[in-house]
Amino acid sequence: MNLCACAAAALAMVAALSSPAKADSFSPTNITWTMKGKVVVNQLVNFQCNWTLSGIVDAAGVGHVTGSTFTSGTPTCGMIVSTNLPWTFTAGPGASLGVIRAVTITTPVGTCGPGDVPVSIGPAGAVSINAVMLPPNCKLSATLTITPAIVIVP
Repeated sequence: MNLCACAAAALAMVAALSSPAKADSFSPTNITWTMKGKVVVNQLVNFQCNWTLSGIVDAAGVGHVTGSTFTSGTPTCGMIVSTNLPWTFTAGPGASLGVIRAVTITTPVGTCGPGDVPVSIGPAGAVSINAVMLPPNCKLSATLTITPAIVIVP
């Protein structure tokens, strides 16, 4: 192999290794969505509520939670307030996982978060949050449905 061929091969390898990996994204893009369902927030006591989140998927396939309200369930559900919005909702890793970042809520007991909340995204827009801990002492579990359904493009 001559010197030029070796140099070209080495340059191609360096370029391939230094190229950033393509991030997972949501599809479809440029949409608004709503996610609704049941949630349990445990912070010394259980708050069993209905939770509605609203947001967008931008042109790059990144989600943004722009609204979050807690209703019904226990009488104190309406007292739970979501703060630090918008929260970024990223796709991946993989075809069925996502993360809602910097989630912060305030219950009648105190503040939960900010913290990242991993979610599982299943068929037909099913979304689940399984006993995720938010600092300092909150546990969040939810069964939600997102409409329109979104999918992750790896």
